[in-house]
Amino acid sequence: SNVTPAEMARQAAAQKAAAENARQAGNPDAPALYRKALASSPRWEDGWWALGTLEYSQQHYAECRDAFRQMTRLLPKAGPAVTMLGLCEMGAHQDAEALTHLRDGQDLGTGNPAIDKVAKYQLSVLYVRRGEFEPALGVLAQLAQIGDENPAYFRLAGVASLWKSLSPEEVPESDRELVYLAGRAFW
Repeated sequence: SNVTPAEMARQAAAQKAAAENARQAGNPDAPALYRKALASSPRWEDGWWALGTLEYSQQHYAECRDAFRQMTRLLPKAGPAVTMLGLCEMGAHQDAEALTHLRDGQDLGTGNPAIDKVAKYQLSVLYVRRGEFEPALGVLAQLAQIGDENPAYFRLAGVASLWKSLSPEEVPESDRELVYLAGRAFW
């Protein structure tokens, strides 16, 4: 069949609109509709962002990683996309890649306070896991300057302050109060 470029453009626009409408309506088919639209419009940056954030919100980390990887190919210096790629990689247990992309995302800037808080926290988690306590505390100090008093931040700061290569959840019950108080003092 001879499909004209104008008809292809109309079909692509209809697919994009269907995906956007599904996302706005909370339709669980939205990711599939975005994939279909992106197959015909692979340079659609907003589509990659929407697909990635939908998959992230559903904790489908491999799928969100793939969407943000595509977006960062289109926009390699887009701090929010690089940061989201790192967050998805962390969820997919690809810590080395996540560390690289979360650091790069911090350097480029996220442009979004909510994403930035999550990224700083997760970057600190990665540093603590690696036994890199000073960089972890440096990032946590940036979070402290924001003024958000989150108990999860205190626990992570306590683990880093005490130079323990543990996640806060792995701290033995007998040490939890000490860790919390150390983190609170740091904060």
